[in-house]
Amino acid sequence: MAEGDEEVIWPNRPRSIFAEGPPAFAANTGWLADTPKPYGYLAAYRQAAEAIFERISKDASSREIWLFPLAYAWRHHIELLLKELIPLSSTVLFLRGQDDDVPAQPEGHPILPLWIRLRPLLGRIAGPGAVEVDHVDCLLRELHGIDSTGVAFRYATPSRQPDTTTLKGVPHTINLYVLHEAMTAVSNYLDATRTAFESEIEVRGDALSALGQSE
Repeated sequence: MAEGDEEVIWPNRPRSIFAEGPPAFAANTGWLADTPKPYGYLAAYRQAAEAIFERISKDASSREIWLFPLAYAWRHHIELLLKELIPLSSTVLFLRGQDDDVPAQPEGHPILPLWIRLRPLLGRIAGPGAVEVDHVDCLLRELHGIDSTGVAFRYATPSRQPDTTTLKGVPHTINLYVLHEAMTAVSNYLDATRTAFESEIEVRGDALSALGQSE
């Protein structure tokens, strides 16, 4: 091999996907056992989106290729946040002594149906919606209009429809800066809401525990 040539990685010998390797690349998954399970995934997909955008910022020559993982990482992160917030809302309402009859989450990978389930709960917990809620509503409806099932940025064609494209509703030009900024804003709002709910649940839970011990 000439100097400067890169070795082509090839399945010319036995390999393992999960074998030990260079320590600098070892990812420890044990911490997830001691952390609320959704957090690792929530953080991972947001950080992946941020890393991709940082790569685009340094070299935008391949932005058409980076569009797909960037948009998918953000969309999946938002989906996970919505799915986390619905049961958290139910818990907050229960601890406040309110009706916690929260409908089951829709199956699959929807965005708008999840938001439609969550928004009234936010109103019951926080009161009349702030302008941020309306802005988030518009952005999630826009996202749903482009990718209602979570496949537009994952697959080239829908299942069982090989002659069509998943990108029918996608604009011919997508500004990745605008996309990244809008999704960051949605994430920041939803994640702040999640943090507030978790804090209230912890405080109210501790108060109930203390009350029980004093009886």
